Amino acid sequence: MALKVAFINNGGAQLPEIDGAALRAASRLPVVTTPDQFSVSSLGDWDTNSIELHSSVPTGNRQQLRFGINHVNDVTVPWTSGVIPETEFAVNQKLSGFTIWQGELLGFTPSLRPVRGNTEIRINHVDSTVTATFTDLQVWDTGQTPGEIGTGESWHSGSMEYMLTSSGNFLRSKDGQGTLIGQFFGSSHGGVAGSVELDDLTASFGARRTNRAFEIP
Repeated sequence: MALKVAFINNGGAQLPEIDGAALRAASRLPVVTTPDQFSVSSLGDWDTNSIELHSSVPTGNRQQLRFGINHVNDVTVPWTSGVIPETEFAVNQKLSGFTIWQGELLGFTPSLRPVRGNTEIRINHVDSTVTATFTDLQVWDTGQTPGEIGTGESWHSGSMEYMLTSSGNFLRSKDGQGTLIGQFFGSSHGGVAGSVELDDLTASFGARRTNRAFEIP
């Protein structure tokens, strides 16, 4: 994990830096903006520097899933980048037990304090439930690079849990704090990554599959 200057969008492709900066600047415009109200000055100050936290996890077949969080021009954006699966993921009721993905979460508070913690995505093939659990959530001072878990302060209660819905290769929260959106990555769905948006946290997460459920004879 590192702090760096970059802009990468969600979906596995790199967005030209100028396009990303324009989209972020435009996000500060009023909901209704007429052509005569639009100008370079209406976009506010334009900064070419950004602050970013990022990491990666392997998804099999020498593939890497990258994820992170980027802040520039007063806008914080989570991103993911990886290989899109060739087939859709299905919660298979012919399997017994759990399929589990484990990794980490990286985020910024509104004051740009970095947050880091552990991530687990779990599918119960017996009852088809999907959960996302974030534990050991810790926060560091603005401008610091988050260290190993155990070296920061606890962020709120230190944990969050979501019940998720699954559709094709996509996941979405149906309860819990804020909104979680996720997607499977890797040729064999070896990774999962996405974003978590709350009033006081914008974060990205990534995880690799650590086990497979058993097929029912």
